[in-house]
Amino acid sequence: MAAAISFPLASCAINHDPKLRISHSEWPGYEYLNFAVSKGFVPNSSIVPLKDQSEVVRAYLREEIDVVQLTTVDIVDICSRQPDRCPVVVLVLNESLGGDQVMTLHLNHLRDLSDKRIGVATSGFGPFVLEKAMQSVDLSIDDVSIVPMLVSEMPRELSVGNVDAVVVYPPNSEKARSFGAKTIFDSSKIPGQILDVLAVSPSVYASRKKDLTEIISGWFKAHNYQINNGSEAFASIASSQGLTSDELTEVLKGLVFHITGEDQRDLLRVGGPVVENLEAVQKVMVQLNLVPPQVSSPRVSSDLLP
Repeated sequence: MAAAISFPLASCAINHDPKLRISHSEWPGYEYLNFAVSKGFVPNSSIVPLKDQSEVVRAYLREEIDVVQLTTVDIVDICSRQPDRCPVVVLVLNESLGGDQVMTLHLNHLRDLSDKRIGVATSGFGPFVLEKAMQSVDLSIDDVSIVPMLVSEMPRELSVGNVDAVVVYPPNSEKARSFGAKTIFDSSKIPGQILDVLAVSPSVYASRKKDLTEIISGWFKAHNYQINNGSEAFASIASSQGLTSDELTEVLKGLVFHITGEDQRDLLRVGGPVVENLEAVQKVMVQLNLVPPQVSSPRVSSDLLP
């Protein structure tokens, strides 16, 4: 059974800057807020660049970030570690329908992963995706050996044979593909289960609603800007992710964005898709011993939508 991966926390970092700190890590779905801040659509916020989702989780737990862009898997992970700072989910950034992948150099099928070494992110996300993949061929995560690592390390570790496969996502999936790695499972096989969301600390949610509304409005503005000025926004996103335009075009086929207020309200409604997703994610993570059975449930709110 996979064991929860924990890290020592540094002393808390109190934010004296009036600007809200928003996480940014390597994943194309997080680029729209980065772009929104760069265009001045979000005046009272700043971007905190980090490598991957596990670094974002740790930074949030150290109170170095106010607003996070993370999967619902990572949000449940946070709530299990610090229930008093369990974030409030306020926006669905994207759904992954192919972006998250199991990749390998020399194996051909998921069944070939049995007894092999698999590189996974140092948060709960990697084990979650891997378990879903293994379940699809009537195996489980117990049938493999997990090797925790940063997602940015995965292409190299796979290329030199330190692991047999990795659970990876763009842009690092494209780095792996460049030397011949291939995808043997992706999130299109588990629709509705991998959601990236915008979530905020409960204290900031209570005290900075105006600024949070501006952040969410800025995200919508960034998407509208791309629709009307596609080449500029596209080039900015590709450059930030270290991808070519052709690579980004292909990568974005694996992401679905819900860019209307109506769609977001439906996703975030009481008992709606996000609530159901969080409940399903929590159930799997309890089964994997990644979180305790009585983990706090994140609040889901559509109140800040424009």
